[in-house]
Amino acid sequence: TFELLIYTDRNTSIPEGWDESGPQFVINSADIKLRSFSTTVHRVDHVISYKMTS
Repeated sequence: TFELLIYTDRNTSIPEGWDESGPQFVINSADIKLRSFSTTVHRVDHVISYKMTS
């Protein structure tokens, strides 16, 4: 199972079926940063957080 957490500007329209929430943190996690990319308008950073079981 996985969840997507997407940060947007406050005035961005949210698609139907999506919920608004605050930051979500995975306790006891390992984070992997993936390659970022930029356009002339946006910068996108990717991080995967895996919950450690032991």
